[in-house]
Amino acid sequence: MVAADFTFHLFTATIVDYARDKGLSLNGAAQLVTCACAGGLCGHLFLPLVAHKLVSSRSTTASVSFAVVSLCFFVMPSLTGFVSVSIVTFVSGAQQGYIRTLRAVLVADYLGADYVAMSWGIMGFAALPLIFCEPTIVGECIRHTVFLCLVKQSKPNTGVAAGIKVTKAVRRTFPSVSFALPKP
Repeated sequence: MVAADFTFHLFTATIVDYARDKGLSLNGAAQLVTCACAGGLCGHLFLPLVAHKLVSSRSTTASVSFAVVSLCFFVMPSLTGFVSVSIVTFVSGAQQGYIRTLRAVLVADYLGADYVAMSWGIMGFAALPLIFCEPTIVGECIRHTVFLCLVKQSKPNTGVAAGIKVTKAVRRTFPSVSFALPKP
């Protein structure tokens, strides 16, 4: 479950950059976050009701949901159009919402209701190292490190110019990356 929490958050955090790299406009890429959130809402509200009526085992539906999310992750690189990417994003968001809803129920089924809070604490503590490796945090650390190294290793008043050169090179290589220099 810890890996699933990290992967789900990572998918939502990087979908805009991914869509921009695939050639979608910024407005279209930003709408994918809405697709993921709408899917998550449907997954939280409707999928548990449908699964309760159709399937007798919760662990089976959780396994199927994990398989569908994995399939969405595998299919995503081969998609190019906005409609196909948004459909897969919606389906992935719906499955993620369902799994997040079902997680506490599965813990209560297998360990007991008394252990739900403790399991949330353990999963949150176990996820901390993964959270510190997220692209947002790592990207900010790299930006600050590159800037400070350029300032320290260069002659006075040339650190900013070198940082601007690095920023321009990164923008040419990765057009969707936001690379702002920190204030010294």
